[in-house]
Amino acid sequence: MTLPAALLVHTATLETCEAFGEVDAWNVADPTYTLVPIRCRFGKARATMSQSDAGAQVDRKTVCIVPAETEAHHGRHIIGTEPPYNRKYRISAVDPAMIANRVSHMVLTLEAVGV
Repeated sequence: MTLPAALLVHTATLETCEAFGEVDAWNVADPTYTLVPIRCRFGKARATMSQSDAGAQVDRKTVCIVPAETEAHHGRHIIGTEPPYNRKYRISAVDPAMIANRVSHMVLTLEAVGV
């Protein structure tokens, strides 16, 4: 059983690969990113507690559920296109969600990039 498409209520743009073009005077290649529109579902993960010198703090990360065949990789970017998730995120973890002995969908843990 896979995740029903009706549950993917948000849209986003996913950075899938990076190609390098011409190099400049400092021998640095200019990257070109391939962006693919996808259907997904943004949300907040369950709260976890982190301990620091300031005391215990609640940590709730933004997550994104995508279909199992999506080519999402750690370190790539995903850009939400609908409020309140209309910003750029970096993928910090990609976890498969298993049902029986197959992957139902992927759960991407995200961290916001920029302001």
